[in-house]
Amino acid sequence: MNMNIKKFSFILFLSLLLLITMAALFSCDNKTNGDNNSNNADVQNDVQSDSDNAAEAEDPAGKDDLPEKNFGEKEFIILVDPTTSFRHFYDVCVEGIEGELIHDAVYKRNLEVEERFNVKISDRQITNIYDSIRKSVTSGSVDYSVAWAMVTDYTKLSQNNILLDLQNVPNLNLEKKYWDQNVVRDFTISGKLYGIMGDISTSVSVFTHLFGVNKVVAQNNDIDISGLYQTVRDGKWTYDTLYSLTKDLYRDLDGDGTRNYADQYGLGTTIAVVDAMFSASGEKLVTRDENGDFILSPVTSRIEAVYSKISDILSNKTINLGSWNIGKIEGDIKGHASWYAIDDKFLNNTVLFVDIDVGIMMDFRAMDSDFGIVPVPKFDESQKNYSVYAYPFYPMLTIPSSYAGDGESLDLIGTIMEGLASSSYKNLPPAFYDTAFATKYTRDEESIEMLDIILRSRIYDWMTIFNFGNIYSGIHSQLEKDNLNIVSLFEKNEAKAQADIQKLVDAYADND
Repeated sequence: MNMNIKKFSFILFLSLLLLITMAALFSCDNKTNGDNNSNNADVQNDVQSDSDNAAEAEDPAGKDDLPEKNFGEKEFIILVDPTTSFRHFYDVCVEGIEGELIHDAVYKRNLEVEERFNVKISDRQITNIYDSIRKSVTSGSVDYSVAWAMVTDYTKLSQNNILLDLQNVPNLNLEKKYWDQNVVRDFTISGKLYGIMGDISTSVSVFTHLFGVNKVVAQNNDIDISGLYQTVRDGKWTYDTLYSLTKDLYRDLDGDGTRNYADQYGLGTTIAVVDAMFSASGEKLVTRDENGDFILSPVTSRIEAVYSKISDILSNKTINLGSWNIGKIEGDIKGHASWYAIDDKFLNNTVLFVDIDVGIMMDFRAMDSDFGIVPVPKFDESQKNYSVYAYPFYPMLTIPSSYAGDGESLDLIGTIMEGLASSSYKNLPPAFYDTAFATKYTRDEESIEMLDIILRSRIYDWMTIFNFGNIYSGIHSQLEKDNLNIVSLFEKNEAKAQADIQKLVDAYADND
């Protein structure tokens, strides 16, 4: 399907969506109380197929198997953090049609489920989700159905019998396409899974990393953006290609003879880029053995080479302006001594590539200059696929363990979770991935194609979530000091990391 047809499909979907939702009579009640990636060619075919199918309600892959049920207007309450940093909140509940495609798709989804099962969907906004879940379960005062818990909170809650194993919830089919199967695979420990993501929320996509490409800087330095996109398609977008494009881009823009924040660089990054680039190599620091148990990965020659090349690129101060190095350049720069300074460089056309996530890309919608996006590059061309990192700030949908054994409540909870997920499959992806990004957040058709590759290539690494043996934080600390040595770091912390992993596995095994 060519891009003109694709655009026509988006317009057709938008028209249908607005006609349907404008006819709706009510919405959810907002009550506030306080590597299993396919190759890149297949990715494109799958994405196009998903977009077409999602617009058709009869797609069997996204259709649930729920029986007819009438819950007599019972409430399904979602605990959620409304603060700005928790960028998933906007796709939980909305009050009505707002003319915003994603919001209106959420409205339509919730309305559809409410009418189908005769329930009332509402949210309860709490700024400290972790404490709220823990205290309510331990005190026996749970008055909500499910909760969105940030993944780092999830990891603590799941080890302390606070959350319910989702595999014991009736009417919840975790094998369905609208649940993220990589989450089911990677987050199942000792046969138990306490949280899930998928089409029911766009949050993990919002926190998925990519590289922004400033087209003004590219044009000024004779860099062919179309050629860069083709390099990605050909599977040749690698660390070495990144190095070759950035190594000669430093310019002393203010003419003072010193390297400082005002100058031009090829690459602008935050410390999270080390995790994004390592994940892009396809390697993981925590894997599973032949029995499916978590183990610490040995430091192979390839892992050592990956970190060595990452360090070479990021510590080269004529290539990379790292947020952690800004102070080293010229002391404290008022208003710039943070990672926001890197975004400013991109907005001001003084850096070619910037490490951002999809949410930040959405914030760039008001940028005057044109920009594109590409995946974080592979380590080398021998990799079959791109592998994409999600910053561990995304939420997991969870059920408090207080409902264990409460068949009546779990019948409602499992049914509505499943219904929301299957309805989301029809409503949210077309609005979020296709229509919204095509019309607002990207500046060229190729970037839409790049976004498809990025969102379909996501992986999860437990080391970035759990920091076993302080290896994850140690990598950051050493990189910031320009002395990253992964071999010595592992040798020093391996025993503690193995013990931490075993403690996690035992905690899951001991949960009731």
